[in-house]
Amino acid sequence: MHRLRINHILATEKVRSRIARDLHDDMGSTLTSINIMSAMAQKSAARGELETTREFLAKIGESTTRMMESMDDIVWSINP
Repeated sequence: MHRLRINHILATEKVRSRIARDLHDDMGSTLTSINIMSAMAQKSAARGELETTREFLAKIGESTTRMMESMDDIVWSINP
């Protein structure tokens, strides 16, 4: 009985580690790219390059949508 409980605890920790790694990798890289794209959008807006600014803003919107969907997937995997 004790061995089963330990195996269950280890399995739970393995899932937690995977979720933490996924969150760190996915969210970290997405937030970094959003940060870079927003800085580029600001520079292109300052230069009056409206089309380039729109493109960066569209990419930022796509990135945030993907990140929200990814968060939904992670939350669902934790609490189906």
